[in-house]
Amino acid sequence: MQKPIETIPQGVRHIHCIGIGGSGMFPLVQILHGRGYTITGSDNNESDIVELERQMGIEVTMGQRAENIRGADLILYSAAIMETNPELIAARESGLPLWERAKMLGAVSSWYSEALGVCGTHGKTTTTAMIVQILYMAGLDPSAVIGGKLRTIGGYGRSGATQRFVYEACEFKDTFLSTHPDIALVLNIDNDHMEYFHTVENAMKSYTEFAEKAHTVLYNGSDEKTCRAMAAAGEGRSFLTFGWEETNDYYPADIRHLGGLDRRFTLMFRGKPLTELHLQIPGDHNILNAVAAAALLSVGAILLLGRWSGGGHMARIYQDGVLIREIDLDSLSAPLTFTVEFQGRTNTITAQPGRIRVESADCPDQVCVDQGWISDGTVPVVCLPNRLVIQIEGGGDGLDSATG
Repeated sequence: MQKPIETIPQGVRHIHCIGIGGSGMFPLVQILHGRGYTITGSDNNESDIVELERQMGIEVTMGQRAENIRGADLILYSAAIMETNPELIAARESGLPLWERAKMLGAVSSWYSEALGVCGTHGKTTTTAMIVQILYMAGLDPSAVIGGKLRTIGGYGRSGATQRFVYEACEFKDTFLSTHPDIALVLNIDNDHMEYFHTVENAMKSYTEFAEKAHTVLYNGSDEKTCRAMAAAGEGRSFLTFGWEETNDYYPADIRHLGGLDRRFTLMFRGKPLTELHLQIPGDHNILNAVAAAALLSVGAILLLGRWSGGGHMARIYQDGVLIREIDLDSLSAPLTFTVEFQGRTNTITAQPGRIRVESADCPDQVCVDQGWISDGTVPVVCLPNRLVIQIEGGGDGLDSATG
């Protein structure tokens, strides 16, 4: 499946943003600024976002006037901007390229080779934030657009230096159909935005069309409407499911409520345990969101972090849930290097005392992990492309905490 690439018109260097202080606009501003575009903007209210943008060296004007667009090569505006806005009127009269935020998000999603689009009626923001936090804390430097503020990254998104882009794909007015996911995560489908869709069947058709844009789809196999919509997506892509039941590819097992917000469970893949996860956020629905986030990362060349207590470190390498190699890392006297071929991709794994390194030959800039553990026993669980999984386990009492 050939992914279309949407480019900003040639010659555009200066982009002016109407409504630059919006939470949906800010992550795009960060990404465009990081790619070398000159950004200016206007808003009607001072805010923390505006202050952060000024700290980036971006000129932000309070109040919206026609003269504010002077010198710009392209105008970017949010859907919240009224048609009577003087800057929007001036932009239309100028003949400059005029892009709504959804169009820019679509273009940005096409620039990354690992665009992970998270959609669904419920849980989009939480699950997107979980994925971004895991990647960020693992040092994998993702770019992101989130529908809410994530304290870990200090905002609503970020501009990273890798090919990983995680974005919240909103179904409102079919906005997500403007984007280009490589991997689509469909959390659920419910009766929402009926003023636009009119019927849930129409909404389901849009989710089907979104899934058809991706080469891999992970969807909620416990949600009847989602299952029907994905069944209509047809061939030409890989499908995986997550859910509560063991009939799904990924599901939680041995769920424990430890008091307060503490919840722990085993992440299962086709009947085999992958790792344990520890949540400290309210609501059992977030167990399923965490399963979805972890499952998506195992599909998409990503890293999960876990902390284990005790001594001894054993690396177990799985492929589609099947153990293919086991290495006692503490007994190694010299580095051990080998390759794993999987679905056309070569993964080179180098293990040595205190360290493991994983690298994919077709994307050498994306080393999944190269770190040793420290005295408290922190070690990784690595999920590589196409469900190749490395689990590094310390002996003793087992998992203390995971993604958080």
